[in-house]
Amino acid sequence: MPFDTPEAAEDAYYDALEAGDLDALIAIWATGDDIACALPMAPLATGHAEVTATWQKALAALGPIDLQTRHVRWIHAGDMAIHIVEEIAPAPPGHPVQPGIYATNVYRRFDTGWHMVLHQNSPVPPPPGFQPPGAPAEPPRP
Repeated sequence: MPFDTPEAAEDAYYDALEAGDLDALIAIWATGDDIACALPMAPLATGHAEVTATWQKALAALGPIDLQTRHVRWIHAGDMAIHIVEEIAPAPPGHPVQPGIYATNVYRRFDTGWHMVLHQNSPVPPPPGFQPPGAPAEPPRP
């Protein structure tokens, strides 16, 4: 399915991710060897085969995801677009809310439309004073 804009490709990407639909997710990616995906706590995947294998493992472990996104910044220049997004997953019942994750999604326009060429996640800095559950309290400063 061709994507006329990087925003259309991104909407399809997050719809496929939330549905746990590997085929729909991979259809958004460019098919060459010059693509890359860096998920938290996973090795860098490069090329179509590695990116597909990475998402296959991730979706098998996660299944469908209830994910909210907040667009932080969009940068468009010709046939390239960079979208910085905050991804927020609701906490399971009885668990504390976790900070979101920043994602950088890079899209490129090909003859077949816009396709993802890079997805990278990194943690969002915790809010001031955030203490993870079970973390020792910071000792008072003299």
